Amino acid sequence: MRFELKLALRYLLARKKTLARFTAAAAVAGIAAGVASLVAADALSRGFADEMRDKILANSAHISVTAANAGPITDSALLSKRLKNLENVAEVETAALEHSVVSFESATSYALLSAVGGDRVLVGKQLAERLGVVPGEKIEVVTLGNQSPVRITVDGILETGLQDFDTTRIDVPRDKFAALNREMYFTPRTLNLKLNDIYKSPETSAVVRGALGSGFRVSDWQESNRPLFAALSLERRVIAAIIALIFLIAALNVTTTLALLVNERRFDIGVLRACGASSRSLIAVFLIEGALLGVVGIVAGTLLGLAACALGNYFRLVSISPEVYSLNYVPFHPNGISIVFIIVCAFLAVLVASLFPAMRAGRVTPADNLRAH
Repeated sequence: MRFELKLALRYLLARKKTLARFTAAAAVAGIAAGVASLVAADALSRGFADEMRDKILANSAHISVTAANAGPITDSALLSKRLKNLENVAEVETAALEHSVVSFESATSYALLSAVGGDRVLVGKQLAERLGVVPGEKIEVVTLGNQSPVRITVDGILETGLQDFDTTRIDVPRDKFAALNREMYFTPRTLNLKLNDIYKSPETSAVVRGALGSGFRVSDWQESNRPLFAALSLERRVIAAIIALIFLIAALNVTTTLALLVNERRFDIGVLRACGASSRSLIAVFLIEGALLGVVGIVAGTLLGLAACALGNYFRLVSISPEVYSLNYVPFHPNGISIVFIIVCAFLAVLVASLFPAMRAGRVTPADNLRAH
């Protein structure tokens, strides 16, 4: 073991209680708190974004194709066959949506009818609670295409976890959707595409546009939800910046600690210089001390942050208002790459904070020590 490392460890593990030891403990605690906060905040932000993305994708198409005139798609079978042959397209499903007003007894509400391939009528959970309806009872539906109320039986409750869907959505079979709109048979108004790779949706959208021509509108899930995900990304950066500032303040405690150590050990430094120790070796001693303080704080902070994420998920600590955020619970999703990035940045910050007092120690000469004593 090189004498710089041995000397740094001996100084750090010295039992003498001094102000420098107190500031060293405060520096380690501050670094640990900063790293733990960054890990937990990043995991929480990612968890929110992931939950929103997963719930949106579970209840909407990866790519939607509609007619440019917003009318029915009469040649849907031919178009579906053509789209299925495109790269990255896993499935093509015909669908339709219709604005409506639903009522049950004395309660009335707006609803969005969605034609589905099943044979059950499903009412969104919050919409059913607002109407006071339960499975087996009949509701009256009025659509734009049919001003006369039509009674249909509710077969079940739909719960997607997204407030926008659960407060307005009614899934109905395609034949009933046609009957509600006074149509002889169901005519789709949308072609919903499921993709093998959801993150290639912009490239696949461009291919779909080229295959269909200008008579159709094509939108992918990223484009449709761009404002939401842009806001989430901005929120994550702002939170990270605020916590990073707190961490930098904690890292400055390392500077204070090493500066105090340099003052306390001026005699030792002078003796080492007189015995032939170089400025580079003395700088290395104090850089190693700062690095060791940083490593202890970073390791403790990382473990503390991961423990906080695990406890947060186990006890579901982060509950939010579904009326505002469309979710009632946000999980923690730690990301390995983000954690490594936080660790590297924290370690570099500690090294930078250690540089000034280390350089100061390297400039101490035997003559300075004699004048001080």
